Amino acid sequence: MNQDYIDIFTYLDGSIGYDLNMFKSLVSAVDDIDAYKLDVDDYVLSGEIRLHRDRGFTPLYFTLWQLSEMVAMNLQTYPEIDKVVKILVEGGSHVDYEYDGHSSRSYLDKIVDSYKDDESSDDLNRIVKTIRKHLHSPKATKIQSVFRGHRSRLNSQADGYFTTKQKRKEWPSLRAEFKKEGISDELIEDFYENQYKAGLKKKQPKKTKKKPKKPKKPKKPKKSTKPKKLTKKKSN
Repeated sequence: MNQDYIDIFTYLDGSIGYDLNMFKSLVSAVDDIDAYKLDVDDYVLSGEIRLHRDRGFTPLYFTLWQLSEMVAMNLQTYPEIDKVVKILVEGGSHVDYEYDGHSSRSYLDKIVDSYKDDESSDDLNRIVKTIRKHLHSPKATKIQSVFRGHRSRLNSQADGYFTTKQKRKEWPSLRAEFKKEGISDELIEDFYENQYKAGLKKKQPKKTKKKPKKPKKPKKPKKSTKPKKLTKKKSN
C-alpha cells in the first residue's frame, strides 16, 4: 500500500497538525484519491488507521464524518474543514460515493438537520454553505467524472499511482476528452495547474559525494636484483 494514502488519513485524523499546503501536496501525490478507504467502526474502536480497497469512508466522506462528530460534541471550532473539502474535491474525490445509503452530498444535508434548530450556528452555517458549494461545483461533477473514466481505461494503473512519465504522456488525450465534453478552457487550465500538474513530481538529480582523495604514498626505491661484486682482500 502506498504510504501517501496513510498520510492523507493521518492528516484528516488531526494527528500531524493542520497545514493546508502539506495536505495539498499529499493529495497531489496520488492519482486516485479514493483508491483506499477507512473502516470507521474499526477506527473508533482501535484508534488505528487501517485502509481497505472495498469498504469504508473515502477521504471526503471521512472529513464530513469528522464534521458531524464536531457538531455532535457541540464544538465551536472547525479547523479549515471547508478548505480541506475543496482540496479533496479538486483532487478527484467522488462526491457521489455512497455509504450506508448516503452520498457525500446527502450526508452533508443529514449533518445540517442535526443542528438546524441551534441558534448559535452562524459560523457552522457559513462553513456548510461553502462545503455545499464545493460539492456541487462543475469541477466536482464533469471534470472529475471524465478524469476517472479516462484513468480507469488505462491498464498501467497500479495502486492508484501513475509515474510522472505516464502522466505527461496522457495529458494531451485527457485534455482532448475534456474539450469533447464541452468543458471550458478556464476549468481545464485550473484543473491542470491545481491538480494534475501538482502531481507531476520533478526528479531531483542525485547528489554524489566526492570521496576525498587519499594522499599518495611515496614510492619505495626498488631493490637491485644484480648480484653484489665480491672484492678480494689484499694479502700482507
